[in-house]
Amino acid sequence: MLKSRFVRRGFAAGEANIGVWLSSEQCADLGGCVVAPSVETIFIRPDTHGPMFSDIRVREAFHLAIDTEGIVDPNPCW
Repeated sequence: MLKSRFVRRGFAAGEANIGVWLSSEQCADLGGCVVAPSVETIFIRPDTHGPMFSDIRVREAFHLAIDTEGIVDPNPCW
């Protein structure tokens, strides 16, 4: 659900032109979305100096948990 009632109203009234990180349900509620690629950087920087990341198994699990193919997919599921 779009968090701000003002944003929801803008989309519903056709006054908003751009939205990011909309789910497929939100697109359906709005009558459809036009999806276009964008250039943006998402940066995740965990504190690797803490005790949690001293275990290589935790670092490997963290690495494997990131869906890198999904991130770079030109047609993301959202």
